[in-house]
Amino acid sequence: MWTRGMLPLVTTDATSLVYRLPSVLDVERRCVALAMLDAILSPEWEYRYYSFNRYWDRARNQRMGSFRDGCGDEYFILFSSDAVASIKGFDHEAFDGRSVKGVLDGIPDAFADFKNEPAFDMEHITFCLWNAGRGWQRSGALADGIIAKDGSASMLGLLVGTPADYTEYARDNFEIAVSARVVARFFTLEKLTSALAASLRHDVDLTQIENIDEIGYPCSS
Repeated sequence: MWTRGMLPLVTTDATSLVYRLPSVLDVERRCVALAMLDAILSPEWEYRYYSFNRYWDRARNQRMGSFRDGCGDEYFILFSSDAVASIKGFDHEAFDGRSVKGVLDGIPDAFADFKNEPAFDMEHITFCLWNAGRGWQRSGALADGIIAKDGSASMLGLLVGTPADYTEYARDNFEIAVSARVVARFFTLEKLTSALAASLRHDVDLTQIENIDEIGYPCSS
């Protein structure tokens, strides 16, 4: 059973986060990097915070990045082949027993599959962002005060964070000291080798990492 970990204090806030998120492609690349980093630090999938599934829906070429902290806080990011993506998040401390009123207002009809996906548990939601090719957006019906408390700034922080932010997160959640320079190499999706993995965690055995193919991080041949 997990205990609640601390995410790094990234220099952003919920009201400005929608303007600071990078392109859909860059968000997906960061999700893959975070999933691979977590997989090396925690070979057993159930104890990781960040995951990525490049096989989420092969027929529609959809991929899914996710975060979960073991205490009920989570997000899901659905990526499509045409640089479209949507994010659903849930902060249990911000939830009052029902969906936050208006959080899904304005999301285009093109995201119907996302809104109706049972695995995302859309009845429990505190924030939602989407990008249909014209930048990241969120419901205009939400007041800044609600947005500031919806959990998005904390949970999505590492999508815009630095390698140093990840080292702080790794120390607090896995009790492992990692090098920011090595993390930076993962953030650029440098091809994975045994040497690169060992520079992050010296005793790692790549053959023992669960779901490594599912993540889709580039590997050396």
